[in-house]
Amino acid sequence: FQLDLPITPVNDLAIKRGDLVVATQGRSFWILDDLSPLRQMTSDVVAADLHLFAPRDVIRWADGSGGRRGPNRGPVGKNPPFGAMIHYLVPAGMDAEDADEVRLEILAADGEVLRSMSSTTPERQAPNIWRKLLPELFDPLKLDAREGANRWVWNLRLPDAEIADDAVLWGSAAGPMVPPGSYQVRMTVGDWSETRTFDVVADPRQDLDPAALDARFELARAIWSEVSRSHALVGRIGSVRGQIAEWTGRFDDDGFKALAGETTEAIDAIEARLRQARLESSQDVLNFPSKLDNQLVFLEEVVESTPGFPAVSSIERFEQLRSELDEIGGELDGILTTNVVQLEAMLEEAGVPRIGVENL
Repeated sequence: FQLDLPITPVNDLAIKRGDLVVATQGRSFWILDDLSPLRQMTSDVVAADLHLFAPRDVIRWADGSGGRRGPNRGPVGKNPPFGAMIHYLVPAGMDAEDADEVRLEILAADGEVLRSMSSTTPERQAPNIWRKLLPELFDPLKLDAREGANRWVWNLRLPDAEIADDAVLWGSAAGPMVPPGSYQVRMTVGDWSETRTFDVVADPRQDLDPAALDARFELARAIWSEVSRSHALVGRIGSVRGQIAEWTGRFDDDGFKALAGETTEAIDAIEARLRQARLESSQDVLNFPSKLDNQLVFLEEVVESTPGFPAVSSIERFEQLRSELDEIGGELDGILTTNVVQLEAMLEEAGVPRIGVENL
């Protein structure tokens, strides 16, 4: 238990909300966060190769700060991480390249998987301008699998929206924060699996109708899904555009090139409605108008910042944006089922090989 506590007289010990508080002589207060693993430790647990501890209940602090704020300078303490602390044990060798995968999954009370983390495959993260500029400061989101005790902290959010790798957004594409309720964590290694339950409880400083938090989450989740759908369309457009460019360079036919140019121009126009391609940094939104994807991202932040039920204006705006996305998706499908089909037919009729070997 010494950890990084200086060698100093300890005048008093106290247990507060499941943490060990240490009053020292001349070295201020020290806190060992979350005694749950200690309370659950038995001889069987010590002897086990794999074990998942039951997480303690976690407070869903409204500001996401752990309930405490303050300047991060000078002689100040370090707050515990915000979210559910999930402790688990693994045997030696689990961090080797050929070792079995350690997987942790967060499940809703009905068994729906909300988040999945792996020790072998990093979780996909939405692009971030700072992650591009200073990649060395951002570790991949992957589970630790060191011999013995490990910990992963779930930030109570769904994973990031699935955003194109070259996207630049004003705001965060993080998944919405779940409402208070009962949740499960499941740990799986090969054929072995354990599941524990825990509760997410509301911020005691607020007096909100639980139905309001549920409604807010459902709307934010719907918006988050549409953000991913908008960039799925962006991905389809990029794939089709790249293939058309490749075939245009290989098939010297005026009719084909004319239709290819018309098709590329049409899908470029659709992409311009989905996202602002001229953005190179998040500050560029001051110079160029936001498109549908960024409007959805901003709306999700507005919804999550609302203390009670979602505002009627937020619901109405979401319906407008979703209808616009439906319309855009329909237009893209129309192009793919007409122009692209015609292009494929022209290639087929000309007998153009699908694999070019002339430059290999």
